[in-house]
Amino acid sequence: MATAVTDTIGQAAALILERCRGAEGHARLPPALRPKNLPEAYGIQQMVSREQGAIGGWQICAAEPQAGLASAPLPLAAVRPEPARIRVAGNHQMLLRPALAFRVGRSLPEYEAPFGEWELAAAIESTHPAVLVFGSSVDGSAGSDPLTAIAESCGTAGLIYGRARPGLPDPRVKELAIIHCSGDRRERAFRTSSVGNFLASLTWLANFGASWAGGLMVGQMVALALTASELPIAAGGLDTFVIGDFGKIDIRAWRAAS
Repeated sequence: MATAVTDTIGQAAALILERCRGAEGHARLPPALRPKNLPEAYGIQQMVSREQGAIGGWQICAAEPQAGLASAPLPLAAVRPEPARIRVAGNHQMLLRPALAFRVGRSLPEYEAPFGEWELAAAIESTHPAVLVFGSSVDGSAGSDPLTAIAESCGTAGLIYGRARPGLPDPRVKELAIIHCSGDRRERAFRTSSVGNFLASLTWLANFGASWAGGLMVGQMVALALTASELPIAAGGLDTFVIGDFGKIDIRAWRAAS
């Protein structure tokens, strides 16, 4: 997925990095800097990732028009256990999406690929309830511009995960109940969510999505969103997600000083 670095790729990556560091605003790339093909989209994403340091995890997102899946690296600093506090700049909101996260217990380096599903199953150490964090105006599901979504790492700002359960979920589990409690008044919302073929998605990531970074490495967390919709959390908010019987995640948002 690597591509030659052009002025457009460098300018787009610099703009995304500036937004990440300033935490002010989440608007999409301007039209002149948006990628025109998959190599450009991943080239921008990879340049940003390299500037952000070690990779702590990955998100698998449905954004790639040809293959149906896309990958987005998560900086090590953006992958945290619950309970967690997230920073909200200005009058912005952050968006939360329930997920499952899988911890890699054995490295699957790119030079040993391709891997089969049984090898992925053996390499996963544990499964965790999790929440993906997004910027308020970035569509992590790509919307009408999937290439820009890939370039901007599917809009993902971070991953918060809960307690471990050894190994993988039972493959016969097709859906999970998700309870969302919001605010100090503990308003509750309940829904069921399809789990999908998580093992096929993990195998795709190991063989293709993470290959440019050397593969999946021990200790990394791989997040797979359980829903396509996000729920907002504003500064001062306290949200709790209970994901099936995997456990809960507590998140509190705080307003950054201007």
